[in-house]
Formats: sequence, C-alpha cells, structure tokens
Amino acid sequence: MFWPNYKSGPTTIIEELYLKVDQVELLQNANIPDAIPPAKTLVYDYRYQATNSRTKFNHATYELNAGDQFKPDNDPKLLAEAKHWLKHGPGYDSYKSKRKIYLAGMLITALIPIGLLLFRLKHPKQLNQP
Repeated sequence: MFWPNYKSGPTTIIEELYLKVDQVELLQNANIPDAIPPAKTLVYDYRYQATNSRTKFNHATYELNAGDQFKPDNDPKLLAEAKHWLKHGPGYDSYKSKRKIYLAGMLITALIPIGLLLFRLKHPKQLNQP
C-alpha cells in the first residue's frame, strides 16, 4: 500500500504478505483460542459475522501482541460491537443517499460556471474612455 502524505511527514509504504491456508487441522482437543500468533497481528475474526434485514456485520477486528491467544467466540466486547453495528451501522441501501448528494454536487459545480458565463455575456464590462 502506498499512502502519500501531502501535509507533513514522510510518505508511508506498507508491504503486507499474506499466507493462504486451505485447511487447518487442530490437534486432538485444541481450539482456535489456543493458537498463538508469533508476532503482533491484526485479526479479522469472521466468527462474529452477523446479519439482519437492514445491514451486515462482516467481521470483528482486534490486535494481538506476540504470544497473546485469540479471543474466544463468545467475547462480550466483540459481541456488543456486532450488536451495535447491526443497530447503528449503515444499511444495505445507504449508498443511494450518498449518490444523490454526489449528483447534486456535480450539478451545482456545472451550473455555477455556466451562470457566471451567461451573466458576463449579458453584462459586458464597459471600458471607461477619457
């Protein structure tokens, strides 16, 4: 990822490597929280995925330091985050209202210069001659 910084400070370049895993076979009675990441890790936990008729909570996000265990699938804080999203998150059709705002902005941006041009043509500047 390349993030230019136009105001101040250095530009950020981030390289991320992903490992695709087809299948994880757990040892005997091990479960996901027993797996321990070897380094600081950003986790997108899809076990918390939830939907209702209005919106969808895709995944919980949290960060683990090296040696921390994954959170269990019934973590109260992450369950509350999913419930809050379902109640207050953007709906499936939220893009429609944004589309109207963008179209109105584009229309205004086009009409103002045209109006100024027509006004200028109707009332030309007269030179004062001595």
